[in-house]
Amino acid sequence: MGPGLRREDEGKFVERNSFTSSQRCPIGRREECAVITGSYGFPARLEPDEEGRLVVHFPDLPEALTDGADEAEALDEAADCLSEALAARIVNDEDIPPPSRLGRGQHWVAPDPTMALKAALYSALRARRMTVADLARRLDIDDRKAARLIDPRATSKLTGLEAALSVLGYAIAIEVHEKPAA
Repeated sequence: MGPGLRREDEGKFVERNSFTSSQRCPIGRREECAVITGSYGFPARLEPDEEGRLVVHFPDLPEALTDGADEAEALDEAADCLSEALAARIVNDEDIPPPSRLGRGQHWVAPDPTMALKAALYSALRARRMTVADLARRLDIDDRKAARLIDPRATSKLTGLEAALSVLGYAIAIEVHEKPAA
């Protein structure tokens, strides 16, 4: 086990992008890296309601519900809804569950990129049982500045989030792909 990890923390977030042989897991054995590595997207299912609108359900986040007039609008609203659900979990000091596997008929929905990074940092701190004060000491910054890095209501720069994840042994990887045609 890596530093600060409990057996139940393993696999917190399913690793969607495996390490190549030239990459090294930042905290030890590769199987321990699944704590916060991978995508912060979640599967969602769309179901029509009695008015013909498409209601979006996130099986892993039952509190996250939204809808849209058609599939494109529902999925656009779903991304915002997912970001808000992750933000609420952080604000309420709740666990962010691991995303389940994408099932038949489901859609993969990703949150706002900044919210994904804040959720990753929040999850890393929880996995290590670290406080914001611990993070501030590692970054050599004021506690308030460290708290803003995970505060969903605060604006954070990519460089600050990257530095915070880096001191915890993580690197950010960015993926760009074409959206499916509507």
